[in-house]
Amino acid sequence: MFCRTIAAAAIVLYATLPASAVNLSKPDTSLSTAAQRMQVKDFRGARVAAAAINDPALRAFMTGIAAAKMEQWDEAAAQLPIAAEGYPLLADYALYYQGLALSKLQRHDQALPPLYKLLKDHADSRLARQTLILYADTLAAAGYPKEAQQSYATFVERYPSGNDSISAIFGSALCKIKLGDQAAAAAALRNIYLVYPASPFADKAAVEVQTLVTQGIKVDPYTSAELYKRAGTLSDLGRHLKAAEAYAEIPLAGENEEFARKVKFKKGQALYRSKRYQQAQSTFSSLPGNTEADLWLARTLDKAGKGDEAFQLFLKLGQDAKGGTVAQEAMLEAAYLKRFQRQWSQAVPLFKKYLAMAPSQKNGNALWEAAWCSYQAHDYQEAATQFRKLAEREDLRDKALYWLARALTLTGDDKGAQSVLATLAAEFPLGYYALISNQFLGGEALPQPPKNLAEVLPMPAGFEREKALITLGLFEEAARELSLSKKGKNPAGIARLYLEMGNYNGAFHTMANDKPRRGDKDNATVLGVTYPLAFRDDVAKSAAAHAVPESLVYAVMRTESNYFPAALSPVGAVGLMQIMPSTAEAMSKGDSKRLTSPDLNIKLGTRHLKDLLELYDRNLTLTVAAYNAGSGNVKRWQKAYGDLPQDEFVESIPFRETREYVKKVVSSMQMYQRLYRLPPFKQPEQQKEKGTPKENQPPVQEKVAQR
Repeated sequence: MFCRTIAAAAIVLYATLPASAVNLSKPDTSLSTAAQRMQVKDFRGARVAAAAINDPALRAFMTGIAAAKMEQWDEAAAQLPIAAEGYPLLADYALYYQGLALSKLQRHDQALPPLYKLLKDHADSRLARQTLILYADTLAAAGYPKEAQQSYATFVERYPSGNDSISAIFGSALCKIKLGDQAAAAAALRNIYLVYPASPFADKAAVEVQTLVTQGIKVDPYTSAELYKRAGTLSDLGRHLKAAEAYAEIPLAGENEEFARKVKFKKGQALYRSKRYQQAQSTFSSLPGNTEADLWLARTLDKAGKGDEAFQLFLKLGQDAKGGTVAQEAMLEAAYLKRFQRQWSQAVPLFKKYLAMAPSQKNGNALWEAAWCSYQAHDYQEAATQFRKLAEREDLRDKALYWLARALTLTGDDKGAQSVLATLAAEFPLGYYALISNQFLGGEALPQPPKNLAEVLPMPAGFEREKALITLGLFEEAARELSLSKKGKNPAGIARLYLEMGNYNGAFHTMANDKPRRGDKDNATVLGVTYPLAFRDDVAKSAAAHAVPESLVYAVMRTESNYFPAALSPVGAVGLMQIMPSTAEAMSKGDSKRLTSPDLNIKLGTRHLKDLLELYDRNLTLTVAAYNAGSGNVKRWQKAYGDLPQDEFVESIPFRETREYVKKVVSSMQMYQRLYRLPPFKQPEQQKEKGTPKENQPPVQEKVAQR
């Protein structure tokens, strides 16, 4: 890949080099070697190779950047001024790392000029934001609190959101303390604690406030109303356990009863969302006469395994003629509870009652569930009628058409079913439902994408900085440059640049809006970009070693990370196939810190798929569901829905995320098989409709915690 990159971008590079380098009689192999080392983050090797580069400015640039990446600040500080002067195209990079190096060396007065020059001469640089905060921090460290405070204020005005903005507010407050304006500093620090409670600066601000108080500075105590709002912010940010703790710490002495009940109710919701069901139940039970609290109590009882008790409370609340939206929500919850208990005939009238209570809601999910429960209750005629109505909705059309065809088949209307399937295939040829129905229709192969996508896509005009960064092996920097203000501007050309770096994620997102609805020859290249053979050698090697279909590995990689090696989930899963560090340690001791490495991540993810395939007797649906939600959840779902056909089992998975995840993986597998003529997935004959996992097997190490 990189050899092609050097060749493809060489002409562009010569156009961007200093004048002395353009006159080279032959390509500079030292530059190529340094770039190759830089690409794979072998910064030591890059520095060694860079020392022999012919052009002095490029030599200084590559040597200085490599030194900075290794945190060898003395060498970086010595080399980068030469690069800033002699290589104007990327002078902002040289200036930033020069300033950073000098700042790290505590040579703050010397760090200020290059940072100032970057801000003055390269105001539109991608590095301007991080340079401005570094400039302000350096001013503060150099003992210029007034100038630092002004720079922090400029930063917040220019970039009002983000953690670095909170850092600037905090830094500004510290400068105010040094300038003797403790009252203003206390107000700013107090505000950080209240308004940004999830920030790492919140606790620091609280400590500084307390220090000011001990020094005799008057600081207004936090009011109950302010603390209530702070806890709400934590809840809105998904920090539910911290929110519950924050609500519990609100002083209620002297507050009116209504406020106290509101705090307790919010605390109960936060405990529920933190899965502290016993504590949530106790909290909601302490609020008698509050119908909304009773609704949440019923939800808590359901989560705690007290389904019958929860249903009775839902039903009681739902039948309250004056209950308003609480009654509507309770009736819907009662319907869902019966649906997930597989009491289909009881669920149907409950969904219909809800729809009658809330006709203006036009709730697509409730309409769907009413039809689905009719289908599961074997009232296929009624189900077909409802699916036909749902097919008129754009958001549900493909799903409704598929199940309408299934319902018509079960009523004996085979001709009608075939007509509906033909409509589905014509309107959604590359969708999940069309793809699984095409198994029965003998779906045709899709046109094969070009073998070398990057060479087929056009090399875009302009983008000199990005091309130079690519040629120098600074792929992360080039990708960040491409991601800024380039959306919608020559997507095919930008995708070409991403692919030159082997950046399948960037190319995928660039072309995602152009993803074709049909699989004809004109769309073969776009299909190749959105379904690439990413990290092909690693996938082929691991798939063969573990007897896992390549199409399954690609499909999981696409669904989990869109081919982004550094992907990180909210629960800590890492990399292309989203492996938890604890799982990596259990599989391969010491490898948890290398999960962003594609070869390792693919190897571990494929091995996990192999273990799950063995556990579930190569049942694809159960394997994919377990990869997402864990084998514990799948065991419960198998117990509840294991007798259903595969397509019905998928539709019955209680977790929406997992339900949609399975559909994405299955459809992506189909796409890979048809685009690249990969072998179809084979599972035991008896499992094509139904499947039961092996019993008494040791548990498979979970890939992720429940998300």
